[in-house]
Amino acid sequence: MRLALIILVVGMICIAGVSAYSIQWSNPTYQDGSAIEWKESQPLVKTLISKDDYNKIFDDYRNGLISKQDASDKLKVVRIK
Repeated sequence: MRLALIILVVGMICIAGVSAYSIQWSNPTYQDGSAIEWKESQPLVKTLISKDDYNKIFDDYRNGLISKQDASDKLKVVRIK
């Protein structure tokens, strides 16, 4: 009984290892068969703004001039001087 359990566990580990290896070195494709092109990520560049400009983004959101998503997008790329 113990021998069968050990053989089963070793077999499952081998199958998982071979599957992981084949997935790692495969060429991934979309569902329609076209190749996925991987792009290098670009570092996020933050813009320096004054505290008044920073607060203006919140004021514009509160006054309904920009949406919540637009305010969030603007705040992600700025840094206060």
